[in-house]
Amino acid sequence: LTNLRQAPSSVRAMAALVDALGQSALDVLPPSHFVHLKSAFVRSRVLLIHGYSQDHSAWLSTAKRLHAVLHHDVLVPDLYGHGLSPYLPCVSDLDVLTLVAQLRKLVVEVGWADERIVLGGISMGGALAKLYSLAYPESVDRLVLVASGGLSEVWWHPLYGARAAARLAVRLLRTDAKAQPDGPWPHRVLSRLHLVAETPEYRVPQATIAAHLRRFPLALVWGGWDFLHSAQLERRRDGRDDVSVLRVPLVGHLLCEFLDWLRLEQYEHFWADTAEAPADGGGPREREGAVAGSATAARTVSVPAAVLTRARL
Repeated sequence: LTNLRQAPSSVRAMAALVDALGQSALDVLPPSHFVHLKSAFVRSRVLLIHGYSQDHSAWLSTAKRLHAVLHHDVLVPDLYGHGLSPYLPCVSDLDVLTLVAQLRKLVVEVGWADERIVLGGISMGGALAKLYSLAYPESVDRLVLVASGGLSEVWWHPLYGARAAARLAVRLLRTDAKAQPDGPWPHRVLSRLHLVAETPEYRVPQATIAAHLRRFPLALVWGGWDFLHSAQLERRRDGRDDVSVLRVPLVGHLLCEFLDWLRLEQYEHFWADTAEAPADGGGPREREGAVAGSATAARTVSVPAAVLTRARL
């Protein structure tokens, strides 16, 4: 597992290595916990990736509505070291490239290897969605990024202090001797710190990612006061006029904890081309709260902060 993570020079090289080795490369990864909501009439296949220190429940209510209302086939995993998925034997194994390989293993297991999928990611999960699209661009249809990591911040940003502290702690305290995946709390803490040591970019190549994302329809969901992973919308749009944006004013990164209240399923164009007929055989539909127009038209929507205020009651 460590050799699989360390050998490649990039996420694309890792994907090529996994493909060359075949199923045996994925078999070294332990089983994961996931929820798979299957639809008899599949409109899109959607992989939803939670953020750091979350689990699949962060997306679960949204996933159920995407499945029930819009007829999407939805896969919601727990990343390694989170939820009901195991920790990995070595601290250094819990790495973003390993998590991308985990996602690929799940995609293959559910029979989506030859399908184009929609990637939705929260915070660190957004960075993983970007990395997956770099590794398997031919397998990605579009991306929905919620307060996503994967973009550099100003030099004095607190995340860089947290990253430096995490790297120091891992270097001083970790051991590469194998520990049980569900071993003592120091192993778990250091494994999580190994992920913090890669924030906020999470190995996403800064020089090329904007040009790469131009290949896909893109939706951005952000809190107006998010300082942890700042919106930087002009930089994320990179001059594009076809990026869908959902802004929630007066809300910070805690937006990630109240995703259910945003009702993201109502924005159909985030998840599929609304010019296509839905699975029930009707014509293109416009849902209340969504913005009408073609699938490539730019859409910017603001959600009242009161929506999240109600979530706290």
